[in-house]
Amino acid sequence: MIYKPTKVELDRTIQDVAGEVAGKMLRWQYFANQLNSIPDADLTGLGYDSTALAYLRSFQAALLNIERMYSNEAKVGTDDPSYFVSQMTRTLIF
Repeated sequence: MIYKPTKVELDRTIQDVAGEVAGKMLRWQYFANQLNSIPDADLTGLGYDSTALAYLRSFQAALLNIERMYSNEAKVGTDDPSYFVSQMTRTLIF
């Protein structure tokens, strides 16, 4: 038999998940803006090559598109944000 939560448990879980989503959206927006403020030359100076730089900029666009989808706005470009997010989880890129 599958466990059936009480209304209080379900309400608490809904509130927790909604809070996590809202918090992550703010964090992603902050990081995308921070990354946007760093010129390519500075990133190259930190040791990112042209391939890694392209992935960083694509990741920045992916974060922007996730935020736009969250806000029900049209995304920029046609790339699938999940591709770039999954690529950034791999340390081989850097």
